Amino acid sequence: MIEILITGAIGGLFFYFMGTSVNKMKNKSLKNRIAKKIDNGLVEKVDLIRMLNYHTNVKKAQGEGLKYIDLAEEKFANDRKVNQAIFNYYIHTGNFKKALRKVEQQIEKTPNDADAIFAKGFCLYKLGNISEAKICRNRAIEIDKSFSKRNYS
Repeated sequence: MIEILITGAIGGLFFYFMGTSVNKMKNKSLKNRIAKKIDNGLVEKVDLIRMLNYHTNVKKAQGEGLKYIDLAEEKFANDRKVNQAIFNYYIHTGNFKKALRKVEQQIEKTPNDADAIFAKGFCLYKLGNISEAKICRNRAIEIDKSFSKRNYS
């Protein structure tokens, strides 16, 4: 009985690690294909968003993400999805000042965007400006009542 449990546990671990390795290889392969396209001047919005998301989520690759931010801002400065990916990158790398500047740019374009206003409040909260963060949260709630269920902590 114990042999069966041990064999099952070893088999489960094997499949877990194999699956994880395959996913890492697929992600790295996709990243490399997109990087080649971009290096060859074939810059597409969806590819830049994928690269920003990759560099946001892979800690050891985050430093390289800055070059994709520069390119994204150059090519798609007014695109909401691109700006959201840039904002997420800054949030995940702990650069709340740059994230705040990015979300403020979005608010200038769409002043009644509850998501952007709430995100601004989150940045302010992380930067220690609690009173301004509360103002942003209340403004987001005025626009969309569902924000009353969200908090910054």
